[in-house]
Amino acid sequence: MEHAPHLPVGFIACDPRAVARRLISAEHELLDRTVRRLHRLPALEFLAGHFEPHRMYSGPGSEFLPTGEEMNGRIGTALAAARSELCTSQPAPPEKRDPTVRKLGRQRGRKALSQGLTHRALYNSAALADEDTASYVARLLEAGGEARVTAARVPRMVIIDSTHLFIDNVLSEEHSEPDAGWHVTDRAVVAWARSVYDMFWWQATRWQDLDPAAGEVTSTDLQRRILRELEASYSQAQAGHRLTPPLSERAVHKVLAELREALGMKSMYQVMVWWGRTPERELP
Repeated sequence: MEHAPHLPVGFIACDPRAVARRLISAEHELLDRTVRRLHRLPALEFLAGHFEPHRMYSGPGSEFLPTGEEMNGRIGTALAAARSELCTSQPAPPEKRDPTVRKLGRQRGRKALSQGLTHRALYNSAALADEDTASYVARLLEAGGEARVTAARVPRMVIIDSTHLFIDNVLSEEHSEPDAGWHVTDRAVVAWARSVYDMFWWQATRWQDLDPAAGEVTSTDLQRRILRELEASYSQAQAGHRLTPPLSERAVHKVLAELREALGMKSMYQVMVWWGRTPERELP
């Protein structure tokens, strides 16, 4: 119906076909505008990459966990949902670690392997001499895990799936328990920590290459102590005086001569080149 122009008040019937054509034309125009708007949306989304990138790539940041119980509980929760890997580093010698925390760490390692995760464990070189740790690592390797040893001062950390990072409380140790720490989920920070972990990992030596039970060790503890002094640029005479108990220069020379003969080398230059490359350098 439409208003009749020749009547003061009233309506007349319209041709249904004409009305239908007008309505169809209007809908076509509306659809055309909608399609044009949809076509422009990808360009708008592209601009998002230039708008505060940290909003797109960062997580909620970090959370302080003031007790060891909360810290270990959170690690357990993250591990239960893990899909790919568990990476751990333990710089402290075994005798300085809390037995309860050590037990929890080993339980996590076994759990990770039972879930089908990749598990890498990085230890302080002092762990080689600890029978309890050696026994655990032997089972870890047998189950498909990996372990390496380093003398470097690697920070203690737990990384799960490259999305969860757990570190010690380095901000204020006065107001927290010894095993308190931070749960970090910021993707950039976790990625950086993972790169640091990988750097220490690839510079470390495989546990099985240093384990005396896995093969014969050429050098003795005394020989390694002397070699470390020589490596630090001390002469043989100076190295002998720095040992406990001290040795004379003649005694040092004799100890090194025995090592040189065991290696089948003719000079100390060759011995020092061997020392710079051998995994035995990581032995305590």
